[in-house]
Amino acid sequence: MKLKISIISIVFSVIAGCASYSSSENDFVHLKYFNTSLPKAKWEWGYGGENKQQGMNEYVHLGETVQNWKELVTEQYVFMFDENLLSKYVSIIESQLRNGSKDFKWTVIEKNDSSIVYEWSHKGSGVYPPTYEVAKLIVANGGLYRLAYDKYTEEIDGDILEWEKIIKNAKIK
Repeated sequence: MKLKISIISIVFSVIAGCASYSSSENDFVHLKYFNTSLPKAKWEWGYGGENKQQGMNEYVHLGETVQNWKELVTEQYVFMFDENLLSKYVSIIESQLRNGSKDFKWTVIEKNDSSIVYEWSHKGSGVYPPTYEVAKLIVANGGLYRLAYDKYTEEIDGDILEWEKIIKNAKIK
């Protein structure tokens, strides 16, 4: 019976495009667009949805929400995206994040014609507390995939170092 419920849940999740990809058969929450899993003991699906332009899922620590989090994992898929616009799109992201941020730092970790891994941090922006993010953008299947890990912090710690590896090695399904 549990297996039947899990299969129904997974099928509904795929059709709806906005539910978590957790399974009672293991201890992980599986992301929709990436071959990445999050341990259920620490993470849960917080929010997601899909419209004509994009699909998105956000994952938070147990007991947190997407409105009130300390760490956040976001996966996103923009359905139509021109690969030739990747560099321009990344420049826009950097410019918007830099605006109003104290001690803004931006680093491109890895880049090729169809993907980029970058990280940024700031010590506050007036709106947001000190924040760190590492993200990967991949142009594939006519669209743009994004996987990001964000943490409200000023310190580089073990979580961040682990997420740098996860993001850098992330592959789309």
